Amino acid sequence: MSTTEGAGTSPQNIEKIITAVLHESHRRQVEEAMDALEEGPEGLYGSSAD
Repeated sequence: MSTTEGAGTSPQNIEKIITAVLHESHRRQVEEAMDALEEGPEGLYGSSAD
């Protein structure tokens, strides 16, 4: 028995985990981009006061 068989980390489970992580990452990136767009150019490029 390999170590992955006993731990429940079959290729299908790993694929589901990676998919979930990528989905969440994409959701956060879209949210950050939308927030930046709402702030106008300062949100996209940063303000000179930073």
